[in-house]
Amino acid sequence: MSEYDFIYVFGTGHSMMMALEMFYRAGGLVRVYPILDPSISGFNSALKSTMLERVSVYAEALLRSLQPR
Repeated sequence: MSEYDFIYVFGTGHSMMMALEMFYRAGGLVRVYPILDPSISGFNSALKSTMLERVSVYAEALLRSLQPR
């Protein structure tokens, strides 16, 4: 891993906690980039997040909007 690379972390629902745990921890890796989308977190609506998790092109749209390097 070079100094310009990132580690991208992602999760939906409760799995989003993994991304949160890896991001900005004291003494942790600085180059961690969490992909956090409230629409699929379950915080707003469990039914909505469950439905969006199953949309096959949702991940592609999310990644394109973030433009990861």
